[in-house]
Amino acid sequence: IMSDTQALQIFEATLDTTTLDPSTPGGAFLSGAIEFSDGQSGLEVIYLSYKEAISGQQVFLSFNASEYNEDAITGNALNGTITSSRQLDRFAASGDWILESIETRDQAGNSKYLSSYDETWSTQLDELEITESARSFTVDNSGADTQAPQILKATLNTATLDPSTAGGAFLAGTIEFSDDQSGLEVIYLSYKEAISGQ
Repeated sequence: IMSDTQALQIFEATLDTTTLDPSTPGGAFLSGAIEFSDGQSGLEVIYLSYKEAISGQQVFLSFNASEYNEDAITGNALNGTITSSRQLDRFAASGDWILESIETRDQAGNSKYLSSYDETWSTQLDELEITESARSFTVDNSGADTQAPQILKATLNTATLDPSTAGGAFLAGTIEFSDDQSGLEVIYLSYKEAISGQ
């Protein structure tokens, strides 16, 4: 028995639409199709990753060949076309979302990763027949959240700490915050010691 050492091949990728508005009733769905082939084990998953140019927000479109998704494949796991669709977050940033990476994996675990950071990215997309319409899409979100969370109050529980004490020392505090739409994800406070630079 010969082992499967060849990564899955992509022949063409398309998106169904190039402009989406998540604020419309029912939301907006990023949908597309990929034509693929694999020599022995068959498709497991393909990921297309898109990134919005200004906000840095990312979205993944996953083409998964699991038993729960058999209706998405025309053909079979060795040769065919697979479709996928996912709803965009209702707070998705307005702007141009650019294809940033492609990852493929077959059922034998062979994987391939292509990234826009590679100098030959454009050539690779041409060779894979990634159509221009699949390389980017636009979000025109009239309900986008464009306001950053507001910090109303920040306090530390103690002003003097000694890490050499039994049990160590813990920097702890509380922040009072407010956000107008999507809600807080994270707040970071960064402290630097004046002499050592730690």
